[in-house]
Amino acid sequence: MKRFLLLLTAAIGLMPVAIAQNTPLPRSLTVRVLANSESVTLNPFDLSKRTVLDTARLSVTYRHTFPLGKKTSKETPMILDIGTRHATFYSWHTYHNDSLKTVCNRLGQLNPPEGKHYSLHPSPTYTLYRELPDGEMTTLERVPFEDYAVEYTEPYRPLKWEFGTDHQTICGYECMQATTTCYGRTWTVWFTTEIPIAAGPWKLHGLPGLILKAEDTEGLFLFEAVGITNGGGEICKYDYPTRRMTRDKWRRFEKNFHETPYSVFGHENTCFFLDKTTQKTLDDSWTLTYNPIERE
Repeated sequence: MKRFLLLLTAAIGLMPVAIAQNTPLPRSLTVRVLANSESVTLNPFDLSKRTVLDTARLSVTYRHTFPLGKKTSKETPMILDIGTRHATFYSWHTYHNDSLKTVCNRLGQLNPPEGKHYSLHPSPTYTLYRELPDGEMTTLERVPFEDYAVEYTEPYRPLKWEFGTDHQTICGYECMQATTTCYGRTWTVWFTTEIPIAAGPWKLHGLPGLILKAEDTEGLFLFEAVGITNGGGEICKYDYPTRRMTRDKWRRFEKNFHETPYSVFGHENTCFFLDKTTQKTLDDSWTLTYNPIERE
């Protein structure tokens, strides 16, 4: 904290010199308070502008467990909306924050209405759109702390499945076991032919029934259905700021901002990060644990 105050004082002290020399003032200093050094913030987006792709005929809520840091994990709800031509998979918390941002903008105010608040729960950065039954997939990756997302598109990627003998009952549906390798991780899933839709959570698909549970062999990632409803709202592609990249370029960028987040998000020392748990200012030695769901 002392180091940060010294930096802030030094920056303010330079301002009169800049004015005297008729040079541009430095950009405003921004301080971002993080719950801990492993937490990042996804800025909410306005959802007012959108393109309707389809209407959901089925909506599945999954309990998603994922690693956060080297020794901890978090749970968050994820939603799979399935229409006749498109499916989308997204974080409930991210959508909640975007919805509040949209309301705030509509009301012309900075903060949500009384009784409402933004969620600070960590969530996956991605939203997925798939053309059914075997069309291309578009991924939107939120860039932490930034007001834009990265977008890339992939062709249909068939998965090779091996069927097992285990059975489970999930959400009242009898499920069969299958395994596959997807983006460098081996997954065991349970799917039900009682819902004959070749879809599932994340980028898992291609079985003769809906995937209701999936876990990787290391026990780091889990998707388990906790609720299924018929019908639903619109499946929309929202018009917020995006930058096109290839998937390979995104993966390099993602690895880079985990290894050197301060240099990527610090904006030439105009943005400082404070770890609320330790009350320490994060500097260029700060790293984020890199353990992505996609290894290749």
